[in-house]
Amino acid sequence: MVRRWSHSSAASTSRRNISLPAAPLFAAIPLGLSLIALGVLAAVACVYSHLYVVEWARAFLHFQKNCISGAYRPGPGFHPSVTPRRRRRLRNTAIVSLTVFGVLFVASFIALCAYTGTFEFWHALRWFV
Repeated sequence: MVRRWSHSSAASTSRRNISLPAAPLFAAIPLGLSLIALGVLAAVACVYSHLYVVEWARAFLHFQKNCISGAYRPGPGFHPSVTPRRRRRLRNTAIVSLTVFGVLFVASFIALCAYTGTFEFWHALRWFV
């Protein structure tokens, strides 16, 4: 028999216990902060990727314009043209977020290993059962 969707079945699925794995607070806070820093690093990588894609599109359109006109004009650079201030801000944000991620992730890993007494703490805390 095919089960149809109803409000009662939706309510039963919302009662399931779906949560993040439990970790001691002294290790969960640095682990969470390290993942926030990783998110900032991913955002900076997205900005850099967007700048490169825009620059490659400009270079491709310039190449097509040269092919159609039959003339040669020097094209745009390979790297994105960004103001030095914005480049420094992006670079510094990436460096700081990478450093924060690395330090906090390693600190929380060491803390969890010391707390559980094993190198594979996720088994001792029963995260993937």
